[in-house]
Amino acid sequence: MFKKSLLALALAGTTVLSANAATLTGGVDTVVSAQGVANETVATSADVVFTFVDAADVNGLSVNDELILTLSGGSFGLGTNISAVFADVSGGGDDIDLTADTTYVTGNTATIVLGAITGAIVATDTITISGIVFNAETLAASGEITGTVSLVDATTSQTIATVTETLAETADQFSVEVGAGLSETIEVSEARLEFAAAATTDDLTLTVSEGANGTALSLATPTTVTYTVSADRGFGYLDTDADGEKDLDVTATSTVGADDTFAVTFAADDSTFSVVQTVVGTLDTDPTITIPGGDGETIINRDSFAVDSTVFSYTPLSGAAATFAGATGLNAGEWTINGGSIVTIAGLPFGTSFSQYVTISNITGTAGVAELVAFVDGVSSTHTLTTAIAANGVTNLTTEIKALAKTQGWTTSNVSFEIVVTVEDGIAANALYYVKSDGDRQDVSVEVTP
Repeated sequence: MFKKSLLALALAGTTVLSANAATLTGGVDTVVSAQGVANETVATSADVVFTFVDAADVNGLSVNDELILTLSGGSFGLGTNISAVFADVSGGGDDIDLTADTTYVTGNTATIVLGAITGAIVATDTITISGIVFNAETLAASGEITGTVSLVDATTSQTIATVTETLAETADQFSVEVGAGLSETIEVSEARLEFAAAATTDDLTLTVSEGANGTALSLATPTTVTYTVSADRGFGYLDTDADGEKDLDVTATSTVGADDTFAVTFAADDSTFSVVQTVVGTLDTDPTITIPGGDGETIINRDSFAVDSTVFSYTPLSGAAATFAGATGLNAGEWTINGGSIVTIAGLPFGTSFSQYVTISNITGTAGVAELVAFVDGVSSTHTLTTAIAANGVTNLTTEIKALAKTQGWTTSNVSFEIVVTVEDGIAANALYYVKSDGDRQDVSVEVTP
Protein backbone atom coordinates (compact mmCIF):
# COMPACT_ATOMS: atom_id res chain seq x y z
CA MET A 1 0.00 0.00 0.00
CA PHE A 2 1.33 3.48 -0.89
CA LYS A 3 0.96 6.90 0.57
CA LYS A 4 0.14 8.62 -2.70
CA SER A 5 1.80 11.92 -1.83
CA LEU A 6 5.14 10.14 -1.63
CA LEU A 7 4.70 8.10 -4.78
CA ALA A 8 7.47 8.65 -7.32
CA LEU A 9 7.67 7.24 -10.78
CA ALA A 10 10.38 6.13 -13.13
CA LEU A 11 9.99 5.75 -16.84
CA ALA A 12 12.20 3.63 -19.02
CA GLY A 13 13.14 4.86 -22.47
CA THR A 14 12.08 3.36 -25.73
CA THR A 15 13.66 2.03 -28.85
CA VAL A 16 11.86 3.51 -31.82
CA LEU A 17 11.45 1.93 -35.23
CA SER A 18 13.11 -1.34 -34.29
CA ALA A 19 11.84 -4.85 -34.71
CA ASN A 20 14.11 -5.96 -31.87
CA ALA A 21 13.13 -3.42 -29.25
CA ALA A 22 14.80 -3.70 -25.87
CA THR A 23 13.50 -2.44 -22.53
CA LEU A 24 15.82 0.33 -21.30
CA THR A 25 16.04 2.04 -17.93
CA GLY A 26 17.13 5.46 -16.77
CA GLY A 27 15.34 7.51 -19.38
CA VAL A 28 17.46 6.42 -22.32
CA ASP A 29 17.01 8.70 -25.33
CA THR A 30 16.65 6.90 -28.66
CA VAL A 31 18.13 8.75 -31.64
CA VAL A 32 16.46 8.24 -35.00
CA SER A 33 17.93 9.15 -38.38
CA ALA A 34 16.43 12.40 -39.64
CA GLN A 35 17.23 11.29 -43.18
CA GLY A 36 15.79 7.80 -42.83
CA VAL A 37 12.50 8.77 -41.18
CA ALA A 38 11.78 11.83 -43.32
CA ASN A 39 9.23 10.13 -45.58
CA GLU A 40 7.74 7.66 -43.12
CA THR A 41 4.16 7.89 -41.86
CA VAL A 42 4.47 5.81 -38.69
CA ALA A 43 7.24 4.78 -36.33
CA THR A 44 6.60 1.81 -34.07
CA SER A 45 7.85 2.26 -30.54
CA ALA A 46 9.05 -0.41 -28.19
CA ASP A 47 7.61 -0.78 -24.72
CA VAL A 48 7.63 2.08 -22.24
CA VAL A 49 8.29 0.77 -18.75
CA PHE A 50 6.85 2.66 -15.80
CA THR A 51 8.46 1.81 -12.47
CA PHE A 52 7.19 2.54 -8.97
CA VAL A 53 10.17 3.76 -6.92
CA ASP A 54 8.92 4.95 -3.51
CA ALA A 55 7.01 2.77 -1.05
CA ALA A 56 7.92 4.49 2.17
CA ASP A 57 4.38 4.52 3.52
CA VAL A 58 1.31 2.44 3.14
CA ASN A 59 -1.81 3.74 1.57
CA GLY A 60 -3.98 2.26 -1.09
CA LEU A 61 -3.98 2.71 -4.80
CA SER A 62 -7.57 2.82 -5.83
CA VAL A 63 -9.43 1.03 -8.56
CA ASN A 64 -10.03 3.41 -11.47
CA ASP A 65 -6.93 5.51 -10.73
CA GLU A 66 -5.39 6.38 -14.09
CA LEU A 67 -1.92 6.01 -15.56
CA ILE A 68 -1.73 8.57 -18.39
CA LEU A 69 0.95 8.75 -21.11
CA THR A 70 1.04 12.12 -22.87
CA LEU A 71 3.26 12.81 -25.88
CA SER A 72 4.83 16.20 -26.58
CA GLY A 73 6.41 17.05 -29.91
CA GLY A 74 4.50 14.29 -31.61
CA SER A 75 1.34 12.24 -31.64
CA PHE A 76 0.19 8.65 -31.78
CA GLY A 77 0.10 7.21 -35.25
CA LEU A 78 -2.04 4.82 -37.20
CA GLY A 79 -1.90 1.34 -35.71
CA THR A 80 -1.50 2.41 -32.09
CA ASN A 81 -3.01 -0.32 -29.89
CA ILE A 82 -2.16 0.45 -26.29
CA SER A 83 -2.03 -2.35 -23.75
CA ALA A 84 -0.48 -2.52 -20.30
CA VAL A 85 0.89 -5.33 -18.14
CA PHE A 86 1.75 -5.20 -14.43
CA ALA A 87 4.90 -7.00 -13.25
CA ASP A 88 5.39 -8.10 -9.65
CA VAL A 89 9.14 -7.44 -9.78
CA SER A 90 9.37 -7.49 -5.98
CA GLY A 91 7.92 -11.02 -5.83
CA GLY A 92 5.44 -10.12 -3.09
CA GLY A 93 2.42 -11.54 -4.84
CA ASP A 94 0.90 -8.15 -5.61
CA ASP A 95 -0.97 -7.39 -8.82
CA ILE A 96 -2.98 -4.78 -10.71
CA ASP A 97 -5.59 -5.97 -13.17
CA LEU A 98 -5.04 -4.13 -16.45
CA THR A 99 -7.38 -5.21 -19.23
CA ALA A 100 -7.55 -3.93 -22.76
CA ASP A 101 -11.04 -2.57 -22.37
CA THR A 102 -9.84 -0.17 -19.66
CA THR A 103 -7.31 1.56 -21.98
CA TYR A 104 -8.10 4.25 -24.52
CA VAL A 105 -6.26 6.77 -26.73
CA THR A 106 -7.34 10.33 -27.51
CA GLY A 107 -5.11 12.57 -29.64
CA ASN A 108 -1.66 12.48 -28.09
CA THR A 109 -2.81 10.94 -24.78
CA ALA A 110 -3.17 7.30 -23.78
CA THR A 111 -5.06 6.53 -20.58
CA ILE A 112 -4.73 3.26 -18.68
CA VAL A 113 -7.34 2.67 -15.97
CA LEU A 114 -6.18 0.60 -13.01
CA GLY A 115 -8.36 -2.40 -12.24
CA ALA A 116 -8.54 -4.60 -9.17
CA ILE A 117 -5.46 -4.39 -6.93
CA THR A 118 -4.11 -7.40 -5.12
CA GLY A 119 -1.68 -7.12 -2.25
CA ALA A 120 0.67 -4.20 -1.58
CA ILE A 121 2.28 -2.59 -4.58
CA VAL A 122 5.91 -1.90 -3.71
CA ALA A 123 8.95 -0.18 -5.19
CA THR A 124 10.42 -1.83 -8.29
CA ASP A 125 7.04 -3.12 -9.46
CA THR A 126 6.38 -2.00 -13.02
CA ILE A 127 3.71 -1.36 -15.58
CA THR A 128 4.82 -1.95 -19.17
CA ILE A 129 3.00 0.04 -21.81
CA SER A 130 3.00 -1.58 -25.24
CA GLY A 131 1.50 -0.99 -28.68
CA ILE A 132 2.75 2.58 -29.11
CA VAL A 133 3.06 3.84 -32.66
CA PHE A 134 4.31 7.37 -33.29
CA ASN A 135 3.17 9.55 -36.13
CA ALA A 136 6.52 9.73 -37.95
CA GLU A 137 5.64 12.98 -39.67
CA THR A 138 5.29 14.71 -36.31
CA LEU A 139 8.60 13.21 -35.14
CA ALA A 140 10.36 14.43 -38.28
CA ALA A 141 8.83 17.90 -37.90
CA SER A 142 9.59 18.42 -34.21
CA GLY A 143 12.83 16.49 -33.97
CA GLU A 144 11.94 15.19 -30.51
CA ILE A 145 9.09 13.38 -28.79
CA THR A 146 8.88 13.36 -25.01
CA GLY A 147 6.56 11.24 -22.93
CA THR A 148 5.01 12.30 -19.64
CA VAL A 149 3.59 9.51 -17.48
CA SER A 150 1.29 10.67 -14.70
CA LEU A 151 -0.63 8.79 -12.01
CA VAL A 152 -3.97 10.53 -11.45
CA ASP A 153 -6.32 10.02 -8.48
CA ALA A 154 -9.72 8.88 -9.81
CA THR A 155 -11.63 10.60 -7.03
CA THR A 156 -9.97 14.03 -6.89
CA SER A 157 -8.46 14.16 -10.43
CA GLN A 158 -5.27 15.36 -8.82
CA THR A 159 -1.92 14.26 -10.19
CA ILE A 160 -0.23 12.10 -7.60
CA ALA A 161 3.12 11.92 -9.35
CA THR A 162 4.58 12.51 -12.80
CA VAL A 163 7.76 11.90 -14.77
CA THR A 164 8.87 13.09 -18.22
CA GLU A 165 11.50 11.48 -20.42
CA THR A 166 12.63 11.88 -24.02
CA LEU A 167 11.33 8.91 -25.95
CA ALA A 168 12.85 9.67 -29.34
CA GLU A 169 14.66 12.40 -31.23
CA THR A 170 16.00 12.80 -34.72
CA ALA A 171 19.58 13.62 -35.69
CA ASP A 172 21.61 13.74 -38.86
CA GLN A 173 23.01 10.28 -39.40
CA PHE A 174 25.85 11.29 -41.73
CA SER A 175 29.07 13.02 -40.71
CA VAL A 176 32.59 13.72 -41.96
CA GLU A 177 35.60 14.70 -39.87
CA VAL A 178 39.26 15.16 -40.69
CA GLY A 179 41.07 12.17 -39.25
CA ALA A 180 44.60 13.25 -40.22
CA GLY A 181 45.23 16.48 -42.06
CA LEU A 182 47.93 17.35 -44.55
CA SER A 183 51.09 18.07 -42.58
CA GLU A 184 54.24 17.66 -44.65
CA THR A 185 57.23 19.99 -44.34
CA ILE A 186 58.91 21.36 -47.44
CA GLU A 187 62.67 20.86 -47.29
CA VAL A 188 64.58 24.03 -48.15
CA SER A 189 67.79 22.00 -48.14
CA GLU A 190 66.41 20.08 -51.14
CA ALA A 191 65.61 23.28 -53.03
CA ARG A 192 61.97 22.83 -51.98
CA LEU A 193 61.57 19.98 -54.45
CA GLU A 194 60.71 17.44 -51.75
CA PHE A 195 58.95 16.96 -48.47
CA ALA A 196 60.72 15.30 -45.55
CA ALA A 197 62.21 11.86 -46.23
CA ALA A 198 62.22 12.54 -49.99
CA ALA A 199 58.42 12.32 -50.18
CA THR A 200 56.53 14.23 -52.86
CA THR A 201 52.94 13.47 -51.78
CA ASP A 202 50.85 13.94 -48.63
CA ASP A 203 47.72 12.19 -47.36
CA LEU A 204 44.45 13.66 -46.11
CA THR A 205 42.49 11.03 -44.19
CA LEU A 206 38.79 11.55 -43.47
CA THR A 207 36.54 9.79 -40.97
CA VAL A 208 33.07 9.20 -42.40
CA SER A 209 30.07 7.87 -40.48
CA GLU A 210 26.64 6.68 -41.58
CA GLY A 211 25.52 6.30 -37.95
CA ALA A 212 26.62 9.64 -36.51
CA ASN A 213 25.21 11.44 -33.47
CA GLY A 214 24.12 8.18 -31.89
CA THR A 215 21.71 7.30 -34.69
CA ALA A 216 21.14 3.58 -34.83
CA LEU A 217 17.56 3.28 -36.09
CA SER A 218 15.68 4.19 -39.28
CA LEU A 219 18.99 4.52 -41.08
CA ALA A 220 19.01 5.78 -44.65
CA THR A 221 21.35 4.10 -47.13
CA PRO A 222 24.18 6.27 -48.51
CA THR A 223 24.94 5.95 -52.22
CA THR A 224 27.64 8.57 -52.77
CA VAL A 225 29.66 11.06 -50.75
CA THR A 226 31.24 14.11 -52.39
CA TYR A 227 34.14 15.91 -50.73
CA THR A 228 35.31 19.28 -52.08
CA VAL A 229 38.88 20.23 -51.11
CA SER A 230 40.44 23.67 -51.55
CA ALA A 231 43.93 25.12 -51.26
CA ASP A 232 44.80 28.76 -50.70
CA ARG A 233 46.98 28.63 -53.81
CA GLY A 234 44.79 26.25 -55.76
CA PHE A 235 45.90 23.19 -57.70
CA GLY A 236 47.05 24.68 -60.97
CA TYR A 237 50.61 23.59 -60.10
CA LEU A 238 49.61 19.99 -60.88
CA ASP A 239 49.82 20.98 -64.55
CA THR A 240 53.62 21.15 -64.47
CA ASP A 241 54.08 22.00 -68.17
CA ALA A 242 51.13 24.40 -68.46
CA ASP A 243 49.50 22.48 -71.32
CA GLY A 244 46.07 22.38 -69.73
CA GLU A 245 46.37 18.76 -68.57
CA LYS A 246 47.17 17.58 -65.06
CA ASP A 247 50.59 15.90 -64.98
CA LEU A 248 50.27 14.94 -61.30
CA ASP A 249 47.24 13.01 -60.07
CA VAL A 250 45.16 13.41 -56.93
CA THR A 251 43.98 9.94 -55.90
CA ALA A 252 41.66 8.52 -53.25
CA THR A 253 41.48 5.09 -51.65
CA SER A 254 40.13 3.38 -48.54
CA THR A 255 41.17 0.47 -46.34
CA VAL A 256 38.02 -0.13 -44.27
CA GLY A 257 35.81 -2.12 -46.63
CA ALA A 258 38.04 -1.08 -49.52
CA ASP A 259 35.38 -1.71 -52.15
CA ASP A 260 34.03 1.80 -52.76
CA THR A 261 35.15 3.60 -55.90
CA PHE A 262 36.52 7.16 -56.13
CA ALA A 263 36.57 9.75 -58.92
CA VAL A 264 38.41 13.09 -58.85
CA THR A 265 37.44 16.21 -60.83
CA PHE A 266 38.86 19.74 -60.72
CA ALA A 267 37.07 23.08 -60.83
CA ALA A 268 37.59 25.07 -64.01
CA ASP A 269 39.84 27.53 -62.18
CA ASP A 270 41.71 24.76 -60.28
CA SER A 271 40.84 26.38 -56.95
CA THR A 272 39.25 23.15 -55.73
CA PHE A 273 38.83 19.52 -56.58
CA SER A 274 36.01 17.15 -55.72
CA VAL A 275 36.21 13.49 -54.83
CA VAL A 276 33.06 11.43 -55.39
CA GLN A 277 32.99 8.24 -53.31
CA THR A 278 30.50 5.75 -54.75
CA VAL A 279 29.34 3.27 -52.14
CA VAL A 280 29.67 -0.40 -53.06
CA GLY A 281 27.98 -2.54 -50.43
CA THR A 282 28.59 -0.72 -47.16
CA LEU A 283 30.21 2.70 -46.81
CA ASP A 284 34.02 2.69 -46.53
CA THR A 285 34.59 4.94 -43.54
CA ASP A 286 38.23 6.01 -43.94
CA PRO A 287 38.79 7.57 -47.37
CA THR A 288 42.34 8.80 -47.87
CA ILE A 289 43.03 11.51 -50.44
CA THR A 290 46.63 11.66 -51.67
CA ILE A 291 47.76 15.06 -52.95
CA PRO A 292 51.06 15.57 -54.79
CA GLY A 293 53.26 18.46 -53.79
CA GLY A 294 55.42 18.05 -56.86
CA ASP A 295 57.26 15.54 -59.00
CA GLY A 296 60.76 15.97 -57.61
CA GLU A 297 61.51 18.63 -60.20
CA THR A 298 58.80 21.15 -59.34
CA ILE A 299 59.14 23.60 -56.46
CA ILE A 300 56.65 22.90 -53.66
CA ASN A 301 55.10 25.97 -52.07
CA ARG A 302 53.68 26.12 -48.58
CA ASP A 303 49.90 26.08 -48.54
CA SER A 304 46.80 25.69 -46.38
CA PHE A 305 43.94 23.32 -47.17
CA ALA A 306 40.28 22.89 -46.27
CA VAL A 307 37.43 20.50 -46.92
CA ASP A 308 34.98 23.10 -48.14
CA SER A 309 31.91 20.88 -48.30
CA THR A 310 30.62 17.33 -47.94
CA VAL A 311 27.43 16.11 -49.61
CA PHE A 312 25.80 12.71 -49.09
CA SER A 313 23.41 11.19 -51.59
CA TYR A 314 21.19 8.59 -49.95
CA THR A 315 18.08 6.47 -50.17
CA PRO A 316 15.65 6.89 -47.24
CA LEU A 317 13.50 4.08 -45.90
CA SER A 318 10.86 5.12 -48.41
CA GLY A 319 10.46 7.81 -51.01
CA ALA A 320 12.80 9.31 -53.55
CA ALA A 321 16.57 9.55 -53.27
CA ALA A 322 17.81 12.75 -51.63
CA THR A 323 20.95 14.62 -50.62
CA PHE A 324 22.26 15.89 -47.31
CA ALA A 325 24.79 18.73 -46.96
CA GLY A 326 27.21 17.75 -44.23
CA ALA A 327 30.20 19.44 -42.67
CA THR A 328 31.74 22.52 -44.29
CA GLY A 329 34.94 24.48 -43.78
CA LEU A 330 36.94 21.67 -42.18
CA ASN A 331 40.61 22.46 -41.56
CA ALA A 332 42.51 19.97 -43.72
CA GLY A 333 46.03 20.97 -42.66
CA GLU A 334 48.96 22.82 -44.20
CA TRP A 335 52.38 22.46 -45.76
CA THR A 336 55.15 24.33 -43.97
CA ILE A 337 58.79 25.19 -44.62
CA ASN A 338 61.68 23.41 -42.92
CA GLY A 339 65.17 24.91 -42.95
CA GLY A 340 64.39 28.45 -44.10
CA SER A 341 62.52 31.67 -43.49
CA ILE A 342 59.52 33.12 -45.30
CA VAL A 343 59.15 36.84 -45.86
CA THR A 344 55.54 37.81 -46.63
CA ILE A 345 54.98 41.21 -48.26
CA ALA A 346 51.42 42.41 -48.74
CA GLY A 347 50.18 44.74 -51.48
CA LEU A 348 53.17 46.37 -53.13
CA PRO A 349 51.93 48.60 -55.99
CA PHE A 350 53.66 48.80 -59.37
CA GLY A 351 53.24 51.11 -62.33
CA THR A 352 54.59 54.42 -63.57
CA SER A 353 53.28 56.30 -60.54
CA PHE A 354 55.22 54.31 -57.96
CA SER A 355 58.76 53.42 -57.01
CA GLN A 356 59.44 50.29 -54.89
CA TYR A 357 62.08 49.35 -52.34
CA VAL A 358 62.61 45.83 -50.92
CA THR A 359 65.52 44.66 -48.73
CA ILE A 360 66.37 41.51 -46.78
CA SER A 361 68.66 41.70 -43.75
CA ASN A 362 70.56 38.65 -42.48
CA ILE A 363 72.35 38.85 -39.13
CA THR A 364 73.77 35.33 -39.33
CA GLY A 365 77.09 34.28 -40.77
CA THR A 366 75.35 32.08 -43.34
CA ALA A 367 74.61 33.39 -46.81
CA GLY A 368 71.48 32.21 -48.58
CA VAL A 369 69.48 32.21 -51.77
CA ALA A 370 65.88 33.21 -52.28
CA GLU A 371 62.82 32.04 -54.18
CA LEU A 372 60.13 34.61 -54.82
CA VAL A 373 56.45 33.67 -55.14
CA ALA A 374 54.32 36.48 -56.57
CA PHE A 375 50.53 36.70 -56.26
CA VAL A 376 48.73 38.79 -58.87
CA ASP A 377 44.92 38.74 -59.03
CA GLY A 378 44.82 35.39 -57.25
CA VAL A 379 47.37 33.75 -59.56
CA SER A 380 50.77 32.75 -58.24
CA SER A 381 54.09 32.40 -60.04
CA THR A 382 57.46 31.29 -58.68
CA HIS A 383 60.82 32.83 -59.56
CA THR A 384 64.36 32.01 -58.46
CA LEU A 385 66.20 35.21 -57.57
CA THR A 386 69.78 35.52 -58.74
CA THR A 387 70.67 38.03 -56.04
CA ALA A 388 72.28 36.15 -53.13
CA ILE A 389 71.18 36.93 -49.57
CA ALA A 390 74.42 38.13 -48.02
CA ALA A 391 75.62 36.99 -44.60
CA ASN A 392 75.87 39.65 -41.87
CA GLY A 393 74.36 42.32 -44.06
CA VAL A 394 71.47 43.84 -45.96
CA THR A 395 70.59 42.70 -49.49
CA ASN A 396 68.67 45.00 -51.79
CA LEU A 397 66.27 43.06 -54.03
CA THR A 398 64.62 46.13 -55.57
CA THR A 399 66.34 46.04 -58.96
CA GLU A 400 65.63 42.35 -59.58
CA ILE A 401 62.01 42.62 -58.46
CA LYS A 402 61.41 45.66 -60.70
CA ALA A 403 62.85 43.73 -63.65
CA LEU A 404 60.50 40.83 -62.91
CA ALA A 405 57.57 43.25 -62.76
CA LYS A 406 58.29 44.40 -66.31
CA THR A 407 58.77 40.91 -67.78
CA GLN A 408 55.74 39.49 -65.96
CA GLY A 409 53.45 42.43 -66.71
CA TRP A 410 52.91 43.56 -63.13
CA THR A 411 53.17 47.23 -64.01
CA THR A 412 49.59 48.09 -63.13
CA SER A 413 48.90 45.61 -60.32
CA ASN A 414 49.24 45.45 -56.59
CA VAL A 415 51.40 42.41 -56.01
CA SER A 416 51.89 40.34 -52.86
CA PHE A 417 55.04 38.30 -52.34
CA GLU A 418 56.42 35.39 -50.40
CA ILE A 419 60.19 35.28 -50.43
CA VAL A 420 61.64 31.99 -49.23
CA VAL A 421 65.17 32.42 -47.89
CA THR A 422 67.43 29.43 -47.24
CA VAL A 423 68.48 30.83 -43.86
CA GLU A 424 66.39 29.61 -40.95
CA ASP A 425 67.04 32.34 -38.35
CA GLY A 426 68.11 35.96 -38.21
CA ILE A 427 66.15 37.20 -41.23
CA ALA A 428 64.29 40.52 -41.33
CA ALA A 429 62.84 42.51 -44.20
CA ASN A 430 61.70 45.95 -45.23
CA ALA A 431 59.30 46.92 -48.02
CA LEU A 432 57.94 50.31 -49.02
CA TYR A 433 57.00 52.40 -52.02
CA TYR A 434 57.10 56.07 -53.02
CA VAL A 435 54.39 57.99 -54.84
CA LYS A 436 56.41 59.75 -57.52
CA SER A 437 54.11 62.73 -57.85
CA ASP A 438 54.67 63.98 -54.33
CA GLY A 439 57.43 61.77 -52.89
CA ASP A 440 55.04 60.35 -50.31
CA ARG A 441 56.53 57.25 -48.68
CA GLN A 442 54.32 54.32 -47.64
CA ASP A 443 55.53 51.33 -45.66
CA VAL A 444 54.08 47.95 -46.63
CA SER A 445 53.18 45.20 -44.16
CA VAL A 446 55.98 42.64 -43.81
CA GLU A 447 55.95 39.40 -41.80
CA VAL A 448 58.82 36.98 -41.32
CA THR A 449 58.19 33.40 -40.19
CA PRO A 450 61.07 31.01 -39.54
